[in-house]
Amino acid sequence: MLLKKSVKFVLFSSIFLFSASFISLAQNQANVGATGTLDSIKIEKQAIRPPVEGVFNSPGGKKKHVYKRAPTPLTPIREADGMWTKIVYQYIDVKEKINQSLYYPTEQKGDRISLYMLMRYATNTDTILVKQRLKSMQNLYGQEMSLETPLVTYTDEFLDFPNTRDETLKNFGYQKAQVIFDLETGLPRTDTVAPKITEVFKSDNVIGYEFKEQWVFDKQRSVLDNTQIIAIRAYFRYEKEKVAPVVVEGAPPTAKEDEEDDGDWTPEVGPWIYFKELRYFTANADVFNSANSAECRSFDDIFLKRRFASVVKQDENEKNNRQISEYTLWGLDQVLASEKMKDDIRKFEHDLWEF
Repeated sequence: MLLKKSVKFVLFSSIFLFSASFISLAQNQANVGATGTLDSIKIEKQAIRPPVEGVFNSPGGKKKHVYKRAPTPLTPIREADGMWTKIVYQYIDVKEKINQSLYYPTEQKGDRISLYMLMRYATNTDTILVKQRLKSMQNLYGQEMSLETPLVTYTDEFLDFPNTRDETLKNFGYQKAQVIFDLETGLPRTDTVAPKITEVFKSDNVIGYEFKEQWVFDKQRSVLDNTQIIAIRAYFRYEKEKVAPVVVEGAPPTAKEDEEDDGDWTPEVGPWIYFKELRYFTANADVFNSANSAECRSFDDIFLKRRFASVVKQDENEKNNRQISEYTLWGLDQVLASEKMKDDIRKFEHDLWEF
């Protein structure tokens, strides 16, 4: 009798556990059907404090000097005092060692971000990066900063035609075709046209920055002012989409294209941003200093102190502001033409004085 009761207990326990597991599995399948696969479900974690980055007497041990800075006021120049002006377009190659502070970090490290991430932060307040940074600022200051209005981007360097919200997001990305797989074979389908999606550029896609600036000789101060940067934009590169070649029966085999001539990367440019408005963000972004981490340096300091290397792409001219590459073919001649433009400015400043 006792044996029969134990058998019944084990049987009922097994049935109960099987039913509970079946109900749990059904609930999980329902949740997956509503939100996607279990692997794609991401739980958003809330930080309990700012990133701990040092030992200073402030939240997270941060250096508050950079985060509390306002843009350094530039000396106003009267039109009557501007005796000579010249607009030039310069390009910053982030591969050069002195310019790597504008490229790194490619991923957010604490509150330290790259210049490109700062541009996206300034023009898009809906990203997770912005929410994290605003939350960190709120913990640091005790109140949220009033920098939530996205900056306006423009289609050209004259800053007269603003981009819409969708155009700004598209300019920070590139069109990429989706891959549609066959449900039976699991292979990509070639009989249907895949729709295009916008893939957002990442920091490691940045190859350089172009900025427009105006050199002004101020007779009131007797200086050649080179701090008047007007607009800036980023240059990117991304991997080309590899299209499968079409094979025709009976056609002779074609020669294989040289990979070095064809290339696997495509350049792209971002939208123009008014640098005067961007300075409210660059002044509060800490830049890593390999020599001394205690030095409080921001992106605004790098541009105002000219702590970067650049080449002149073009200057304002009567021939539609054409670039050097439009009338000079060879690379060495382009470099010499660029250096000549810089040398002309230096000679002008030197010839202003007699010794």
